[in-house]
Amino acid sequence: MKRIITLVVFTVTAAICNAQVDPAKFGAKANGINDDTEALQLAIDYCIAMPQYSTQELILTGRYRITRTLKMGGYSIKAKDAFVSGTNIINQNLYDSKEYLKGARSAQLIIRGVGTTCIYADFESAELTPVISYQAAGDGRNTTSTLQWTASIENIGIYGRGCFNEAGLPLPRIAPNYKSNNQVAILAMYSMNLKLKNVYIRGFKEGIIINNCNFIFAENLKIDYCQRAGYEIQNHSGKFQNTTIWFCDKGFEVRSNQMIFDVYYAHSCGIGLHVAASNNLFNSIYLESSKTTESQLIIGDNAGDANAGSRTLSGIHFNMLTIVSMSPDNTPKEGIFWKDNARRMSINGGTIQNCTFKWANNLTKTRYEGVSGSLPAVISTKTDL
Repeated sequence: MKRIITLVVFTVTAAICNAQVDPAKFGAKANGINDDTEALQLAIDYCIAMPQYSTQELILTGRYRITRTLKMGGYSIKAKDAFVSGTNIINQNLYDSKEYLKGARSAQLIIRGVGTTCIYADFESAELTPVISYQAAGDGRNTTSTLQWTASIENIGIYGRGCFNEAGLPLPRIAPNYKSNNQVAILAMYSMNLKLKNVYIRGFKEGIIINNCNFIFAENLKIDYCQRAGYEIQNHSGKFQNTTIWFCDKGFEVRSNQMIFDVYYAHSCGIGLHVAASNNLFNSIYLESSKTTESQLIIGDNAGDANAGSRTLSGIHFNMLTIVSMSPDNTPKEGIFWKDNARRMSINGGTIQNCTFKWANNLTKTRYEGVSGSLPAVISTKTDL
């Protein structure tokens, strides 16, 4: 008799700790036509109301059309507050450690797609608005919110407005009007251990914005037709692995320390990669475009740039860096733009071809410490401005 009772108790506990939730039970149709916002939000709220020691899985199958932000946490911050400017780049966004740790011990939420699964954000907004918002306590904006989740999104496509037709099906081979689309696919702030795996993002003004989310792990991301693929700041000790970016005005803008990018590929982007923070490692980076605007690789900031920081940059390391940078008429464009506060970078192996190496206008050789390492096999053109 004791064995039977023990087995029942164990089974109930396991069911709570490993619950899989189907949003269809909350009314979701997943046909790409009906508005599934309310059903998905109810399913999310149900998951995060579970005991803090549990790991809830929200299982998505089909096409979910939504008309407002899905909130993962106590409240949703405005996307514009995720950015910084000028002198505030170092000092703002300090958090209350007690609230931060309280949230870190809350329940985990995994959103996992099964089969062909996507979320279609069919809404307009006067200001930049997230499709999925992870917002935790700790930044002092809302003292009553203590909800913070170890987040995971897996095997899902996220599409911006204009990517689907009226029948709820994705429009094939048509470039969405992302420049006028005031949406961001994923916004995360103060959420530790954010995990993204096999996520496809298409047709947004901002693909991903991540601020103060330490210990990120992102694997197999594909982002295309976004004004900027990724903007991440103060997310120390994180890793992006197998990131592919196509047809974006700008690839990733990196403003965190101790980040690792393994296998980063940007094709047909105006700017492939912008590194504006020290002590970061980039392994196997390939930037190729015949649509280069400013430069394929930007290191640092000039004083008047948006979000420019005042600290100098060093400890930036590239292993196998390949850059092919051209303008639409196939004339060489800038491959590397070395800006005012850039100081030291190493490049070990690779190829820099059909492009130039540009110094900022007011960067003097007395302030410039240089590029070291074995260097790429080819540097076809160099201009010192």
